[in-house]
Amino acid sequence: MPRKTNADLAKLPKPLRIKARPIPRKHTGLAVDKEANRSDPRGAKYKTADSPLTRKQELFVKELVSNDGMITYKEAAIRAGYPESSAHTRAYELTNPHKCPHVVAAIRRYRNELDERFAINYSRHVRDLQKIRDVALENGAYSAAVQAEYRRGQAQGDIR
Repeated sequence: MPRKTNADLAKLPKPLRIKARPIPRKHTGLAVDKEANRSDPRGAKYKTADSPLTRKQELFVKELVSNDGMITYKEAAIRAGYPESSAHTRAYELTNPHKCPHVVAAIRRYRNELDERFAINYSRHVRDLQKIRDVALENGAYSAAVQAEYRRGQAQGDIR
């Protein structure tokens, strides 16, 4: 194959020249825009962290947080009532802070609420071990009662 010369290259058509245009700001779709109160191009209102949740979104938040680590986002969406065929996409959208900041904020609030309610502290831990010991003694499970009392002593620092 012979090499191409500059004369041969000059005969080739020049590439099209496209004028660069800036992307209009109103189509970025982010809820943090200054124009957050305006509707998006499809006609829906932008959501903020204070926007109310729909019933399905509430169910999704409760399913996701109450079964934290035991189910996937898709399973939480299915249990909340979203169709199985689009549950993966809905779960992604609901947990994306750019698309649904109000759902992400609700997930965070509900997790914090459950953490406060079921937080482990010393007095609760010792009290629960005492309850386990008492129930085990009532049922005649002496080995479990001894273990609970042993762990309670460890928690108090009496036993190493």
